[in-house]
Amino acid sequence: MKIYTNHFRPYLPILISVFLFTFIAAVSVNGHAQDNSTNIVSDATKVQEPEFKSNRSVLQDLQDRATTTKIRNRFFDDVAPEDKTKFHINVTTVNNVVLLIGEVPDAESKNRLQSISESMEDVRQVVNEVKVAKPLSVIKIARDQYIRASTKIRLTDSEPEAADLVHVIVSDRVVYLMGVVEQRVADWAARVAANTKNVDRVIRVFEIVSNE
Repeated sequence: MKIYTNHFRPYLPILISVFLFTFIAAVSVNGHAQDNSTNIVSDATKVQEPEFKSNRSVLQDLQDRATTTKIRNRFFDDVAPEDKTKFHINVTTVNNVVLLIGEVPDAESKNRLQSISESMEDVRQVVNEVKVAKPLSVIKIARDQYIRASTKIRLTDSEPEAADLVHVIVSDRVVYLMGVVEQRVADWAARVAANTKNVDRVIRVFEIVSNE
């Protein structure tokens, strides 16, 4: 039986990194992260909502997705094709609040990403957690994907309905939590994330609504 190694060669780094990280995760003895973060969306709107009811309409979800796409496209339009590998950027928009994470080569790029995000119509706040650093390695990206999946599974196993309201984004072992939720849901999600293996830190980017 012939083995066509040429077909698989482009995928070998990814396959090897995923295998290595799976092995590392299996033998990891790291402690749990401490949730000493705060709600950094300070102007959260107080509204009356039934318990666990999603506050985001389908239209709002589509608008958020469009905002995310516009920010990424406008930013990379001015980046030369040969320089794009120097950037690792994740843009997430929830209820017109934009979270920026990842790595860029210089402070000018970080500031430009901030300005582009703030210029978007309907964007109310930009949380810029981008680092000036080299892009994460394939192994570290695989590790973050593992952490995100583990956190989502733990949230769903604990409170399936509430878990649907929480967006989980991970960068370099830091878990960012977004959504329009009640305070107790925010606290619960942060506790679950903080007690997920390999998490270093939890940052809340929630909008808090009242059910009183």
